[in-house]
Amino acid sequence: MMTIAKSTKQKFYWAGALVGTLASGLLAGCGGSPTSTAPINPGLNPNPWWGSQLICQPGTFRMYDNCVWGYSYDDACGRAGGSIVTGAGGARGCRLNIPLSVAYGSFGRLTANNPSGPAAYSVVSVFSGRQIYFFPGDRISWSASGGWGGLTSSQLSLFGFTLPISVGTLSCNQINLDGRDSGGNLMTYMNLPSGLVGSDGATVFAMGRTGTLTAPSQGFFKVGINVPSEISSACTTLSFSSFQLTHCEDTAGTPFPCP
Repeated sequence: MMTIAKSTKQKFYWAGALVGTLASGLLAGCGGSPTSTAPINPGLNPNPWWGSQLICQPGTFRMYDNCVWGYSYDDACGRAGGSIVTGAGGARGCRLNIPLSVAYGSFGRLTANNPSGPAAYSVVSVFSGRQIYFFPGDRISWSASGGWGGLTSSQLSLFGFTLPISVGTLSCNQINLDGRDSGGNLMTYMNLPSGLVGSDGATVFAMGRTGTLTAPSQGFFKVGINVPSEISSACTTLSFSSFQLTHCEDTAGTPFPCP
């Protein structure tokens, strides 16, 4: 049995506790039902939310997974909150800062031996509500709070005698998002901290409470908690005060690493 905090005879049970809501929104200037085609390179992006094509109305321009109205591509980029940049290879395009949210569900276990994370949380665009598909060179930045834990039990004592009564205390913050307990001891599982982690569907990587990372590959973005498999169930509190994807693509929609 694994002990993760100072308490007597700890056991974990399903607690169903969860903090967080699914944010949604609309991108300013985004057109309605699109009518003209702007092909997406299927070799780079097999995202089924988008399909093989994103169809935009005349006068709108594709920005990642949205159609944005503008007098020109540069104007649409600005209306989407982006800026025109030139990549290392000379590619000219739009740098977009896309606010992210999390589709919370049941306890979001995500471990290195199951990177597809069926119980993990999908990361979605606040603008479109679609699941994020990141590309090599995309940058992800975040600041989160919370932790995980469960129900701890201890025997009740009276006048020095141990009674056959167990007292349970629910705590979903025994381990923080960096994988450390209240004493600062690091807990790991499969060579990763037992805290907040992310996945591209093939590889799981450490995140923790706050940071910035550059996507090394491409894939659907999920986040979760790296909870050891011997702990059958647990609870979590997880919320993000900031969560953003920085993505660059040229006028044809081909991604390139942001300068």
